[in-house]
Amino acid sequence: MNVAFQCSDKMGQGIIQTACAGVGYLVENFGEPEEFIERAAEVTSENLKKQQGMFGAIYHTIRGAQEIVDICDVKQRIDKDGSLVGGLEEGEEVLVKFIDIFESKKRAAIQDSRLKGDNLRKVTDAYSDVIESVKNLHDAISNLRWAIMEHDIETERPCGNEFTSSSELIKFLRSA
Repeated sequence: MNVAFQCSDKMGQGIIQTACAGVGYLVENFGEPEEFIERAAEVTSENLKKQQGMFGAIYHTIRGAQEIVDICDVKQRIDKDGSLVGGLEEGEEVLVKFIDIFESKKRAAIQDSRLKGDNLRKVTDAYSDVIESVKNLHDAISNLRWAIMEHDIETERPCGNEFTSSSELIKFLRSA
């Protein structure tokens, strides 16, 4: 016999019934392609709103951290080893990639001939909103990173020569 495996009639019937039930589910819930597109647009929009909420929550945390940096005692460094600033830079890079991905997906939605009317508006508005959230988060992270660096620079003690004029500085630089 050339069959890879054998199954009982009961097992075969179970597989066939499961497959037919799956098809029945599709027909019942997405009977027409337009209904499927409408549901897909709703799901996409809902998922993007959840992602927007996540980016928004992180944004508010970052803004709170910046407010703390702004009132910190200047005598103490915040990022002694540079790891905080490095991590924030990495976060900015990741967010730029997110923006590119979301903008690409938004363009694809606009070009998809199956998305029309309210479905197209729903999806493109959701992409626009999440893109704006990611851009806001990116800017907040950049501002926090700069606030930390500026704060830490203020804690540095000057060393070396002090110059009272630009000509003294230029003279020093030429002699080095």
